[in-house]
Amino acid sequence: MTTLAGITVLLVGLWLIGFAAWVLVAPARARDLLGRFADSFRAHLIEMVLRIVAGWGFVQYAPAMRFPVAAEIFGWVLVASSVVLLLLPWRMHNRFAARVMPFVYQHIAIYAILSCALGVLVLYAAY
Repeated sequence: MTTLAGITVLLVGLWLIGFAAWVLVAPARARDLLGRFADSFRAHLIEMVLRIVAGWGFVQYAPAMRFPVAAEIFGWVLVASSVVLLLLPWRMHNRFAARVMPFVYQHIAIYAILSCALGVLVLYAAY
């Protein structure tokens, strides 16, 4: 179980770094992907399931990480916020995204830098 959780944490770190690189290489396609997360009920469910899996990975792998308390809290925040979003109508997520995403698109380079930094931190903490 710990190995699977460790692989999950590794994939999260790599995804964050990879997304940052994707923003640099193909910013329009990266924006398109971000815009699709709350676009439909199906996309919403997929995002929430992935967030819950990632959160579970952090909770399970936290004891093996450099900052176990922070990793466990981060994992539980991911799980709890995803469950809340699953309990709310997905259209609320869609409306929230419609308000927030123009700001994110405007500052996509900063978003990419923060994504890369978080990915590096996750990998450093885990390995």
